[in-house]
Amino acid sequence: MRATTAAPGASDAAREAGERIAALTLDECIRLISGSRGLHAVTPWTYRWADYPTRGMARRGIPPLRFTDGPRGVNLGRSTCYPVAIARGASWHTGLEYDIGAAMAREARARGANTLGSVCINIIRHPGWGRAQESFSADQTLLAGMGSALVRGIQSEQVLAVVKHFACNSIENSRFRVNVSIDERALHEVYLPHFRACVAAGAAAFMSAYNRVNGDYCGENAPLLDEILRQRWGFEGFVMSDFVLGTRSTAKALNAGLDMEMPQTWHFSRRRIRRTIRQGRLTESVVRQAARRVLTQLLRFGVPAATRGRPEPPAIDWQAHRALALQSARESVVLLKNAGVLPLTGVKKVAVIGALARSVNLGSRGSTTVKPPFAISLWQGLQQVFSGVELHYDSGRKPARAAALARQCDAVIVAAGLRGSDEGEYMPGMGGGDRRVLELPQRQIDLIEAVADANARSSVVLFGGSAIACGDWRERIGALLMAWYPGMYGGQALAEILAGRVNPGGRLPLSFPVRTADLPDFDPAADQVTYDLWHDYRWLARQGVAPAYGFGHGLGYAPVVYGRISAKLAAEQVEVAVTLRNAGEREAVEVVQVYLAGDAPGGERVPFELKGWARVTVPADGAEHIIRLAIPRQRLAWFNPEAGDWQLDSGNYRLLAGPSVTDLPLSVEIKM
Repeated sequence: MRATTAAPGASDAAREAGERIAALTLDECIRLISGSRGLHAVTPWTYRWADYPTRGMARRGIPPLRFTDGPRGVNLGRSTCYPVAIARGASWHTGLEYDIGAAMAREARARGANTLGSVCINIIRHPGWGRAQESFSADQTLLAGMGSALVRGIQSEQVLAVVKHFACNSIENSRFRVNVSIDERALHEVYLPHFRACVAAGAAAFMSAYNRVNGDYCGENAPLLDEILRQRWGFEGFVMSDFVLGTRSTAKALNAGLDMEMPQTWHFSRRRIRRTIRQGRLTESVVRQAARRVLTQLLRFGVPAATRGRPEPPAIDWQAHRALALQSARESVVLLKNAGVLPLTGVKKVAVIGALARSVNLGSRGSTTVKPPFAISLWQGLQQVFSGVELHYDSGRKPARAAALARQCDAVIVAAGLRGSDEGEYMPGMGGGDRRVLELPQRQIDLIEAVADANARSSVVLFGGSAIACGDWRERIGALLMAWYPGMYGGQALAEILAGRVNPGGRLPLSFPVRTADLPDFDPAADQVTYDLWHDYRWLARQGVAPAYGFGHGLGYAPVVYGRISAKLAAEQVEVAVTLRNAGEREAVEVVQVYLAGDAPGGERVPFELKGWARVTVPADGAEHIIRLAIPRQRLAWFNPEAGDWQLDSGNYRLLAGPSVTDLPLSVEIKM
């Protein structure tokens, strides 16, 4: 089952690139395959000041590649700051992600960049991974849907999308040295499908990861870059290194399929490349091939040839982009618990407790940094939305004082969780990195419990870039929301949800454990790890451990009742129909999820595995509504390592449907 992928116009661009490369000298080809901004420019303080270009050659009509990040908005200038990727993953809304990608691309072009590294789709193997906020999910099917939508959105605006970090990059602190041992089945079934989906979406470029896979660094890993990415999947784009330490060699890297060293020339310098050619460890044709791959994508997207000056920037509808940021924040918030406390209607006096309520909490720093023109905190959002309501703030430093305020109010909102410096890209002296402990700091738990004991109508809003272990304190509060790092309009969106103006529609893209010990071991300092089929809901189900809130979980303000399910085989897909009814008095948002049960044919299967979903709006009319999903047959296959390929066995396949992996009331069986 090998595939080839060609985006519209790719063949013409490849033909023209081949002709141009044939006319260049070797030294001119070398100029095209590395960055030109030196190591001194890559610091936490200067990273967002400029894009990172290759040299290009104006006299040859060859444009420079101009790279910028990042996952929650463009890394340059004053740009729109969207919720972090994991928050957008909680929306399960691929159409919205396409629109956000297009908006990011327009802003990148306006800042002079033509290549955007926003598509981070590494599996969140453990929620302690510091950069979980940059990815969409712990599940490869959800990752594939969201990642490929972002690729298509970015490239709809003639900007090259860079998909990263290829592959098995799920530890931050030891990312430069850790070796991931993984067998073929786990690699192809869990850690690669989302990357393959981005190839099918026409991605222009991949970025290799820092870590090693089965002994070789990803930037010089021929099984990944050549055998899988190019030969098996038919990828026609180019592969750039991650910055600085992403390139470890000259001959080995180029021969393995790394096409570009970033952000500066070191291993891919003229001197080193010519020397390795003289030594017989590299051929000129390999260098020309790398240059051709880069030039093909620049031509495919019509990048202007000028190296000095910038093309006329596109007109930006900033209000439309900000509206997307607000919509994304609204759709990303997950209501984890509600014991009749929310929405906050009929209240006259509300206590707002916790320093995070007044903080603009956008996420980690480094390559993901976005500098928006403004950002709305939770406190500011509450002031906007709860007009006519007395709002009283307390920092929460003294739980007894906060509890006294809580007793005097009709309701309480506690802001708790993490800041960007607590997790994220590891920067020496600036915090970030992986988390060994998923629980809140004890001082925050003490505050929550003191306030909850003082006022039963207490809601907790959690901020953070990944799962937080909720322990026993969740039983003592009235409502719990996960806000993630919600972007520049996060405070407004949260206030609207708390007030009931917006119905919460977010669903968890990973599981929230009761305690850290419920999950597999995670060592951020590891030099050697083994990855397999088991993590997140797969691990929990196999171990018989109940999460605090399972993958896919999320509540709304209107109950949705699941009725019936049916399925039939079509030529290349399984067509599933699920009947829903809104049992509430207001419009409901529902994410219908379909899983393959673990008794399907094909080796050892995981107990449940997401295969499809649909985010829908269900009117409050009391009627039944049929939701239809199409699941590709191939998505039910398993990777047979003995055959070295995917295999779809004959037999019975049981599909389960419901609102989360821990609540699947419907079942249907199909026969292949």
